[in-house]
Amino acid sequence: MTIQIEAINEGESTPPTLVTDKNLVNGDFFIIRNRVTADKPGLDTGDGIDEETLWTFYFKDFSPLTPSDVLEHANLTLTLQPGKDINAIGGLNTDWFWIETLPFIFLADALKNVFPNLTFDRDLDFETNKNHPTNLNIDSVLPKNQATTITFDLLDHYKSEDILSVFFSSFQGRITMRYNDDALISFARLELISA
Repeated sequence: MTIQIEAINEGESTPPTLVTDKNLVNGDFFIIRNRVTADKPGLDTGDGIDEETLWTFYFKDFSPLTPSDVLEHANLTLTLQPGKDINAIGGLNTDWFWIETLPFIFLADALKNVFPNLTFDRDLDFETNKNHPTNLNIDSVLPKNQATTITFDLLDHYKSEDILSVFFSSFQGRITMRYNDDALISFARLELISA
């Protein structure tokens, strides 16, 4: 018997109010003010440039799923709108998302699984802005200032037991995620499928 459960988070594709030097709530999403350049006051939050977005998936009825199940798919659907500033630090090539407590997934790596013809280099080190996927023509699949919806299977990056470990942790039926940093997230759905 196939078990399929999902949770959805929604916000505005253009938050109603940009705020300066403060955090912002956009529907089910919490946008953390720009901390990369926090020493430079006057930066907007909610424009999809150099900011972090946090959300929690609340699965209302997860009783059919058990910790011993094996996921066949963990489909994450995101609607993201890259910020307008092409000079944002690293742009989308340095963006990543993750389930809290699990490793980062570089957006470029996830896009490569969805769009296998994309090419990029990986020749730099994380702490020094290196070891990021680079030279990826992300604009071809995520045009600047345009909302695009893409689905990734998180099992391309995580093990089933790691996702279920988070799912059945002390806050059962919840998975918190983050996206960092050059796109506005306005929709997220996580669909867990087990057979």
